[in-house]
Amino acid sequence: MAHAGRAENDIVLPKGSAPEKAGAFLFHDGKTRLQLKDGVRALVNGDPLRTKAQGALAWLLAHPAEMPLNPDTTGKPDRITLGRLSMIVIQRGARFGIRLWDNDSAVRHDFPGSQWFPVQEAFRVTAQFTSYPQPKMIPILNVLGDTEQNPSPGYATFELGGKTCRRAISLHRHAEGRKTDPGFQQGGESALRVHGICHLPAAAQTKPSAGSGHGR
Repeated sequence: MAHAGRAENDIVLPKGSAPEKAGAFLFHDGKTRLQLKDGVRALVNGDPLRTKAQGALAWLLAHPAEMPLNPDTTGKPDRITLGRLSMIVIQRGARFGIRLWDNDSAVRHDFPGSQWFPVQEAFRVTAQFTSYPQPKMIPILNVLGDTEQNPSPGYATFELGGKTCRRAISLHRHAEGRKTDPGFQQGGESALRVHGICHLPAAAQTKPSAGSGHGR
């Protein structure tokens, strides 16, 4: 990995954010290791990594300059801090990648804010929860096109647009390891993550769903 001036590298960091060549991610058999170049200063989970050019005492007290990294699926991903940048290893199905945050990104500084569809009270419903005798796994297609198995404790039944709808409820694990339980608190209100299909009348299908989170 290196900054934008070294575009021949596999991972090109934002220009001016890192040394010309900072190091490498070594990946083998589903395991990722971070290897820094000598003299490069970085932190993993707030602790410095050891490189030979940082002085004898610092070199003895710091971690080795090559170390394994836990991905986000472990619930406790190892966070790399390199100057203004932060990185973690992410795993999605059989695929792995590096997620990067740039605290000085122009996109972040110039972000105009989110735009939301207006809330429509017709889509606020009261549902009846029915639990399964035993939780079961349900397949859920994520935004990357991968199908993941998630545990479901039951399903919700409600009326919408004159039709009875039934949707499964899943216990969803966030990338940072937090689990979403039925009735978890979000913004002071209870919320559920539900999955399924509800066929609505044509008039209702043309309206955006309340609180869907999709920008205009």
